[in-house]
Amino acid sequence: MIPTGEGWLPVDLAPVGVVTWYTPSGPAAAVLAAWLAVVNGVPPELRAGCSGLLQGEEEFPTGTDFVVNVTDDLQFPALRELMHDLRAGERAARLDPRGLAPGRTVHAPLLAGCLLQIECAHGRFRPADWEPELAGDILLLHRGGVLLDPADHTDICALWPLRIILPS
Repeated sequence: MIPTGEGWLPVDLAPVGVVTWYTPSGPAAAVLAAWLAVVNGVPPELRAGCSGLLQGEEEFPTGTDFVVNVTDDLQFPALRELMHDLRAGERAARLDPRGLAPGRTVHAPLLAGCLLQIECAHGRFRPADWEPELAGDILLLHRGGVLLDPADHTDICALWPLRIILPS
């Protein structure tokens, strides 16, 4: 039986993405996102559940740029390595700079080989029922080597591979 009381968040699934950013001291860091949401607006806002891992100002100050890297393959090497290194509630992992590419519109690293990357600016934490949510303004999407302006894609959730994890 699954508990359903107050404060219980029934999420025990594989991660849906990897959030990457540069720490103030310089190294690239990453954390797994258990869930993603897109809030329509200008610009659209991305929210992610990262198990409170980013709450330290020394690791992720307000205003930090970040990228959400999405793959439909849990065997993707970078994701498999992070899943091995991180468990829910643990601190963010440092990333090996090999296999990273610079963002186009944000100062944050992209994980090479992902199907979709979402570049976000103005990272911040929003209060929520269980834990704060990471939020940021979506500036650019990368899908299969093609750059997509969010203004041209009003239904971001319909983009592959998001449509399988964010049903509209």
